[in-house]
Amino acid sequence: MGRKITSISAYRNKKEKEEIQLQTALSVDMPQGLEQRLLQISERENSANKRSRPWLSVAAALLMTLTGYGMYPMLEQSNLFTSGSLIQDAMAHAGSQYEFIQGIDEAVSLQQVNMKLQPFGSQLDHLPGHVYYVNHCQFGKKTVFQMVLGDAQGQKVSVYIVPQSSSGEDMRVQGNVNGVQVPVNHASLVVLGEDEQEARAMSDKMKAAIEWHSI
Repeated sequence: MGRKITSISAYRNKKEKEEIQLQTALSVDMPQGLEQRLLQISERENSANKRSRPWLSVAAALLMTLTGYGMYPMLEQSNLFTSGSLIQDAMAHAGSQYEFIQGIDEAVSLQQVNMKLQPFGSQLDHLPGHVYYVNHCQFGKKTVFQMVLGDAQGQKVSVYIVPQSSSGEDMRVQGNVNGVQVPVNHASLVVLGEDEQEARAMSDKMKAAIEWHSI
């Protein structure tokens, strides 16, 4: 049995090693003309309105895998946090640490949360749910407050306070994750949950609990 991961840095190191191993295993050159031949086969199948063949689906999936992993290193080397959407930045960050967050419960106290909030000029007068994890993280060059909370139904909700003002509310969906962004004082509050109602409910609880002071 491997060593238990007890920190986000250890988790990131583990994932980086796994990604290097996977990329090395998949670092094969695509046969010349394979992509064009597969596309031509697909076009002929569609025009003839025939039943799709299982081997064609497998070939198409293989093509997507090869091209996807070919692009992956370029995505890693670029700045992922340039989308212009704080919600998308939060989703990218949450996705990168999903496995780590699922298995952690640090039972964080109100005092610990407020220590992390202090550099952002704010504090909570109460915890709006059970706090599994709290830390500072990076959205590109921005240092962001992050907290993972349990809602009334026991679902985990990710909360981010970004030191960047926003003019109004925003809402986005990616897969089974809903994100809500609202302006709070001189910053922005981003909440990610499994559904929009869940994210909005936690957003309202955070706004009711947070107090701002000058920094």
